[in-house]
Amino acid sequence: SKLDTGLLEPKRRATAVLASLGDEAAEPLRRLFQSATRDQWREGVARNVLAVCALAEDDWGVPIALEALRSPKESQRGDAVLVLLKHPSPELFDPLAASLAGFRLEVHLTRVLSAMAACDVNRLAAAMPEWVARAERVGDYIESTVIDAAAPLVGTVDDPEVAAMLLRLAEENDALLLRHQAYLLAPAARAGLGDARQRLMDLLAHEQRMPRHHASEALLRAGLVDDTYVLAATAEDAGERSQTLERILDFDAETGAERSPEQRADVIQWAQLALRDEEAKVRETALKGLLARRDEQGRAFLMALLKGTVVERGLGMRAMRGQLDGWTAASDQARNLVASVYEAELAGARRGDVLTSTLQAMGAIPGRESGLFLLQAGDLVGENPIRGVSGFRWCVGQAFNAGRASQEVLRDRLLVEQDPMKRLDLISFIWQDFEVESVQALVDVLDDASRSPYERLYAADRAVRMGHAEILLPVMKRVYRSESDRVLRRGLHCLLWVWFGPSLA
Repeated sequence: SKLDTGLLEPKRRATAVLASLGDEAAEPLRRLFQSATRDQWREGVARNVLAVCALAEDDWGVPIALEALRSPKESQRGDAVLVLLKHPSPELFDPLAASLAGFRLEVHLTRVLSAMAACDVNRLAAAMPEWVARAERVGDYIESTVIDAAAPLVGTVDDPEVAAMLLRLAEENDALLLRHQAYLLAPAARAGLGDARQRLMDLLAHEQRMPRHHASEALLRAGLVDDTYVLAATAEDAGERSQTLERILDFDAETGAERSPEQRADVIQWAQLALRDEEAKVRETALKGLLARRDEQGRAFLMALLKGTVVERGLGMRAMRGQLDGWTAASDQARNLVASVYEAELAGARRGDVLTSTLQAMGAIPGRESGLFLLQAGDLVGENPIRGVSGFRWCVGQAFNAGRASQEVLRDRLLVEQDPMKRLDLISFIWQDFEVESVQALVDVLDDASRSPYERLYAADRAVRMGHAEILLPVMKRVYRSESDRVLRRGLHCLLWVWFGPSLA
């Protein structure tokens, strides 16, 4: 019933809950979908059902999506494709292919083709010659939304026979744009067929950036991303050098591919060379990749940045954020270095930009000690403003940025903090990690009759956004029914009504 309501939050929560139920939700949702499709005014309910199916981890929503794929409404068919895209299988290829001609919007065409590729990329590739033959010509070149969307998808083909067919297609059709040709050549480059790999390398030297970009993407899809290093080393544009280096550095993690020891050594060497690039963006990308690989040269470069100028410390902070997790030695060294810079500045010139930059850098270093340091600094700064907010609140935000261990410090501080404004600052960040422990911390505030009704209501307002209604809802209902304070009662009534519906309010 909540999927059929006009209230956003009950509908959103019902969608998430139903998606987690598994097969038992399939039949009720199918009946709801069928009843909604019989009434043109309830199309939104049908789309809500498909949203549930798209969120589900299991494929019980696929039959509902196949039924929706026959809908006369393009928006509903587009939602159905999202379900099939999440649960692809070879037998779904034909229904998706049959639906392709019925879509007009580019976003839906791209979605259908992506789903077809996920089901069977070789069959998608086999359809390319026919699509090329039927494509509209504008002047000397093909203009086709279908080919624009399908070409990059076939770049991942690994069947040698299909790769050979795509190579012939690229060689025999001068009307194909360079970006189309690049992706058609990619499978042949992977298989070592003809001169496909060299042709892609030649495109990397093209005078225009977009052909270089598509050649780089094609080599990435072919698993030959290291061939693109020439752009990282020679491109005139810093953004292109940085983007290319980032692709190379991220390739292992994003694709699960295994590089040989020699290839890994090459990648590290390239990143180390990029630390001397004249552009900060390139140095940042290189340093981030080196830190992710626990490289000692990258670590030494980071430490030099952290004790350098404000600008250098900012570069180090951005590069190390998220890269030091589990690297305790480097985290401790960085924390001690930043703390020493902060304390020296505090005892000397007290330049605000230097103090702020060190505290912000501390927020990028994971660990409980970082949170403790930042809260101590926040107590010292107090109400003095930093970037438009009180110093304490700003430091709490930096502590939140320092990761889970640091976020535990915020919850611990909430237990003992007596200043009402500081408690509100702590709550304003605690709720953002969505951890069960944080939900419980806010529920404890709501359930504490010694606290201000405004603080208790604020804690409830933040907690409802975190999920875990099984923890929060019983306490909300009990406090609502037992408390006499008008502010708290009215506020809880509104929250219950908006988030859970009239039946619980």
